[in-house]
Amino acid sequence: MSGSNPSGTSTNFFGTFLDTLSRDKSASNKGADPLTVDAILRHLLAGGGARALPDLMPVAGNSVGVLLESLEKLKSSGMIEQQDDRVSLTDRGRMLASLTR
Repeated sequence: MSGSNPSGTSTNFFGTFLDTLSRDKSASNKGADPLTVDAILRHLLAGGGARALPDLMPVAGNSVGVLLESLEKLKSSGMIEQQDDRVSLTDRGRMLASLTR
């Protein structure tokens, strides 16, 4: 999961992203967790990069709160875009999701 960038330093985008989510104190105990966020990314990638909100409910354990919290984390991180009831991976989100496969 680590790669090498042109400057020769090692990067681990996925690990850094999960660390950031784990440290974020704004998430409630039942809110977004790294495993749910990862599952949403993988589910979106498997669906061609876009899904309707109802399709994502099972991924969040059928919890609207967990789904909304996870989507907010992904939006604020630039991983997804949401238009009406459709959620799509951004280029950045697609790259991260492909690393988690």
